[in-house]
Amino acid sequence: MKFLFAGLLTACFVSSAFAQSGGWKLTKVESPNKFVAGFIYHTESVGTQTNGGRVTKAVTGLRLVCSGPDYVAQKTDVPIIAIYWNTMAGGSQQSLNVRVDGKVVELGQAQQWNQDGQLLYRTLDESRALIQAMKLGRSVSFEWAGTDGSKRQTIFNLSDFKSDLAEFNESCKTQI
Repeated sequence: MKFLFAGLLTACFVSSAFAQSGGWKLTKVESPNKFVAGFIYHTESVGTQTNGGRVTKAVTGLRLVCSGPDYVAQKTDVPIIAIYWNTMAGGSQQSLNVRVDGKVVELGQAQQWNQDGQLLYRTLDESRALIQAMKLGRSVSFEWAGTDGSKRQTIFNLSDFKSDLAEFNESCKTQI
């Protein structure tokens, strides 16, 4: 699972680095052989990172990811939710505080997120309450203290989150 999603997410990051931040977009990711490797439903933002009193900005992204119908090598892949942070590194679990419209949805140890370099991720099944809150909210914020001592916070606009959600569900054979 790790390699498929890393590839899918990397493909999206390369293209989204040049994209304007803003609305939610559904992206079909093709393999070099031109089959559908997966789908990414994503948006971008700018987060803040504080380390030792120094505040810096970072490119961030919120992604819902699934493998495509033509991807047959890993039938065990499950859809995930991922947060991309372009200056983050490491490989441990993180405890995030998650708020939708300022209301706590998850607090610290309630739900762990796996880290793989610039990504924090977990399955959509582990994130059902968060996804439901995102469907109703106007913004979602994530904040956590990284293992490197940095405090990170990013906020994503949810105003058009539902715009292509039905198409993502259909493409991924999921119901969120």
